[in-house]
Amino acid sequence: MRIYLDSCVYQDFKRNGGEELLALTLNSKNDNIYCYSEAHIYDLVRDKSDEKFRDMELIEKVADKNCYHYDKKIEFNYYSPTQYYNRFEWDSSVDIFGDVFTRSLLDFLKFIPIDFKQYIKLDQIPADCPPDFISLLEQPSNLYDFCMSFLNFSEELSEDKKKFKDFVRYLHGNSLTGKIYEGLGIKGFDGQTITNKTDFKDTYLDFQAKQSVDKSMNSVFANMYNGLEMFGIVKGKPRKQQMMNMVNDGKHAYFGTFCDMVVSSDEDFIKKTKFLYDIFDIGTKVLSTDEFLLYLKYSVPRNTVEECIKIINQVEWNKMQRTVYNNEDCLVSTLQPRFYGYFNRLIFLPGEESDNFYFLRESVNWSTGTLAKEIEYVTNLLSRELGPDSNGNELFDGSEFESENWKGRAWIKSTSFIVLKYREGLTLRFGFVHEHVECNGQDNENSNSN
Repeated sequence: MRIYLDSCVYQDFKRNGGEELLALTLNSKNDNIYCYSEAHIYDLVRDKSDEKFRDMELIEKVADKNCYHYDKKIEFNYYSPTQYYNRFEWDSSVDIFGDVFTRSLLDFLKFIPIDFKQYIKLDQIPADCPPDFISLLEQPSNLYDFCMSFLNFSEELSEDKKKFKDFVRYLHGNSLTGKIYEGLGIKGFDGQTITNKTDFKDTYLDFQAKQSVDKSMNSVFANMYNGLEMFGIVKGKPRKQQMMNMVNDGKHAYFGTFCDMVVSSDEDFIKKTKFLYDIFDIGTKVLSTDEFLLYLKYSVPRNTVEECIKIINQVEWNKMQRTVYNNEDCLVSTLQPRFYGYFNRLIFLPGEESDNFYFLRESVNWSTGTLAKEIEYVTNLLSRELGPDSNGNELFDGSEFESENWKGRAWIKSTSFIVLKYREGLTLRFGFVHEHVECNGQDNENSNSN
């Protein structure tokens, strides 16, 4: 399983009480692949002391050289944090990035005119509407002014309980705030809840894409994350955060979409990241450090052939839904938790010579590829359990990928076979030969794996 730890988790490792979490995390590396991203480096380079280099060593201790970064498209490369850091002249680029980005973003917002009076007439406002909210609607002349006014208004509400109660009562009784978002072109949100997830996702994504100078999803997704705060969609604690911290949190949330699990001790980050993942139907789990600690202590990896055969026999196939695999009609079952930290789907495809069960990975996040480390991990677990395959191959060797076609592994017996292959994803196939057929390991659809 790919796990992405937010920067704050690495800081938690260094605090009193963090020793247990770090020890459990390191021990779990036999079952998980930890990843980091360029966002971690952006967090560290703002530290002018040498402590950032020790932090890079800590990240490498956990995440090795498993680096996600963005260069015209999402990239995964084997860079250590120090190696990634040394690719750039950070002393100058960080100040420029921070000052120019912040200034250009705020200046950009000032050029977006907004006039709520064209959407909401004064005679439409209920008599019990809090006066401060009426003032909020009358003041803004552009998007920057509205965002700043809304943040100030939210802060005032939190400090004045009576004003907050009045405002909540008003929101519950009226749909006025929904018109504000409609005025921005954002639909499916009434000011309190999502009323139509598809409409909200499409219009909010379109809105942020239009306002973004950089149209890449890396940038747009980060802007969507930060917009949750600025537009009061998912409220956090902006007064306690620096602008660049908020920007980088959005990048952490984006890179987390390519992993199976994201962990953070930042409540605001967890809340906003869960919100966006739900909007985009991203299946990446978002855990707090406490939840992650429980996961490390009590999760039991399903990493043996015996467990695979057990689940094959336990599934009530007559109740499973149908699908198509390799142009064949078959039955499919969802696996939870993942087998070998990778496979989350099991397919049954009967054949003339054998009954075939395929363990596959169905992408539930934005990752479309398979890491070489994932192939190595599954191959080695099977090899240690089953010994050399029918061709004498044992543990994974990186040189196996020097040719275009990876031969995989095949363990063949008289009545069954197990085949591990890669084609657009890793496939683990269990074949049980019918009594009248001899298992000879021929590479066809009903006796071997594609």
